[in-house]
Amino acid sequence: MNIEFPFKEPDFIQVWEEWIQYRKERKIAKYVPTGLQKTFTHLKNISGSDKITAIKIIIQSMEQNYSGLFPLKQSNGQPNQGAKTNSRSANASAFFDKAKAEYDAITGGAENL
Repeated sequence: MNIEFPFKEPDFIQVWEEWIQYRKERKIAKYVPTGLQKTFTHLKNISGSDKITAIKIIIQSMEQNYSGLFPLKQSNGQPNQGAKTNSRSANASAFFDKAKAEYDAITGGAENL
């Protein structure tokens, strides 16, 4: 199986090598070829195919003592959805905004309570 790095630039390769060393020090099993290819695909997906974001994801995983690679967290500790949107959350927010607007229209707003 011919496995290629998702990003070929030296800065990515260096951080990836640090990630492999980190996993070795934590005694996490080595990647098997199929698992490595899936990991690279996963990393490209959660980084939005952006090299800098991929590097930040790897660094975050080492800093947080993770055993895997996860989307970047926002400063509030919630996962950063990046290019992906959390449609369930967006739909719920839109629903509540609409309900509040309808309530305000009927009651004249919170100031009339």
